[in-house]
Amino acid sequence: MLVLSLLSVLTISLALYNSYILSREEARAFYDTAVDNTEFVARNIEAKLAANNAEGVRQALKLLSTRRNIHHAEVIDSAQSYRITENASNDHAFTGQLTTEALGILKGANRTVVYGAHDLEIYEPLLNEGNVIGVLTVMVERQNYWLITAINLRNYMVAGMPVVIFGCLLVFLVAGRISSPVHTLARQAHCV
Repeated sequence: MLVLSLLSVLTISLALYNSYILSREEARAFYDTAVDNTEFVARNIEAKLAANNAEGVRQALKLLSTRRNIHHAEVIDSAQSYRITENASNDHAFTGQLTTEALGILKGANRTVVYGAHDLEIYEPLLNEGNVIGVLTVMVERQNYWLITAINLRNYMVAGMPVVIFGCLLVFLVAGRISSPVHTLARQAHCV
């Protein structure tokens, strides 16, 4: 029984460790996907922004907003001093409302990713012939690390439950077979 208990503790410890590793890898993959999606859309938007095609930019932003966990996307057009969102009625001029990250990119900085409490903010520069013509800003909802861990742990428990049940059944049968002669001797001794 002690061996079975130790094996159970070892199995649960391995499941917890694997859940932690998988959750970390999923969080990293989530980050990479968000940045790659933003970079891909930014390359698509650059030509449209250079041609002053606000409707084309808007369509690209609508497409980006349909991706998983993206809850806001906008382009800051530095030439027109204008914000372009996926909805034309939300477009507006900016005057002193830019974040430090967006201003840094307009001055020539590279991509910036800010980890907020509930989301990732990705600031991607939009270039035309090496000059910054705008900034693509994307807000991506962060996945809850503990939720990912709980889902992975549940999956391990569901997958491991048949093994645990089979192991307990096997121990019960083996213990019954081993202790059968002792039970027989005890019954005979009791009768005498």
